[in-house]
Amino acid sequence: MPPFIASFDPIKTRVMDFHAQLESLQVRMHQHHSHSSFGESFIAFAIDAPKRYRADNSDAEYMFFIDPIPITRTLDTHGYQIVADPQLPSLMFHAWAKQVIDCIQLTICGDWPARDLCVFRSFLQACTTRQLSFIAVDFNWAEPLHALKHSLADFNTLYVVIAGAAFPDLNSCATLENAIQAAYPNIKNLYFGNEIRPKTTCQALLLGEFQPSTSKLDATTQLTI
Repeated sequence: MPPFIASFDPIKTRVMDFHAQLESLQVRMHQHHSHSSFGESFIAFAIDAPKRYRADNSDAEYMFFIDPIPITRTLDTHGYQIVADPQLPSLMFHAWAKQVIDCIQLTICGDWPARDLCVFRSFLQACTTRQLSFIAVDFNWAEPLHALKHSLADFNTLYVVIAGAAFPDLNSCATLENAIQAAYPNIKNLYFGNEIRPKTTCQALLLGEFQPSTSKLDATTQLTI
């Protein structure tokens, strides 16, 4: 009998770059299903979109607005906004926006076991606002605490994706958990993913919502691995 091969619908994402006036539809192709399949996307990304553009303009289940500066948007019921750090040079914005898209795509289909749409939806549902934050930092498994002690406000909900050449063992994951909890004591929900990328500098991609400095949390941190 031929080997059983699980079949999954491809995850499609749409990227709309209003600054460069480019639109693309992207699909991660499975090894045993190399044909293309286009149509409405599951996730849509709108880079530097006009203020009048709304989440409801897309039929995607989730719409992510990636903006170079703070701007008030109508996010409707399925929209999220991620704004670049004010100190980010304008010439670096598009490279940063691509990292944001990369991170979100990896939360759904990275190399870490059990990362799927249910976990992604759980992460978004755990966020109490639709204003998310993103940052990428160089990462070293030998010194995870040093890499994650970046000058950031505390996260309330955080998704960490480690992209690098090595797949971590359980001891490394436990060390990473301790490092994150030490660096961000107010985290209520913590999600973790990994992507193997040979011959690349290891990075930690951090996506989530900031904890307001005026709030005091007493909830127990939940780690999802």
